Amino acid sequence: MQDDALATHDKEIKEVFSVDDLLRVFPRHMADHTPRRVRKGIFGRSILTTEKISIHSKPKRRKLARRMCVPADKFKFTSDIAVYGHKVSLASLRGNLSGVIIESKSIATTLASLFELAWQAAKKYQNEDKKK
Repeated sequence: MQDDALATHDKEIKEVFSVDDLLRVFPRHMADHTPRRVRKGIFGRSILTTEKISIHSKPKRRKLARRMCVPADKFKFTSDIAVYGHKVSLASLRGNLSGVIIESKSIATTLASLFELAWQAAKKYQNEDKKK
């Protein structure tokens, strides 16, 4: 599924996932997948959760990537959802590991719009510590 996303002609992948679960299932994801994505010039935008770092931690600058971290206790991401081109990939990251790629312009457009809505809402959590 990761190879399919990297084969996209679209230059952006929108993704929602738990870093902790993704790295438990694919421990070499950051070392293998990310450099390949960057070499292909594909920008990655992610909304993610993690229990290993504070959501207030300043995100590392990554080439061709922008990430927003939201609280894992409020948002239970147990699957990886990626939208790219006219495709959506869904992969479970807990329990019985399974996945599917759906090729549908309509479904991809709708989920891309939901991602944009979530992206706007995630901004609230990036500024949360500034309000305190």
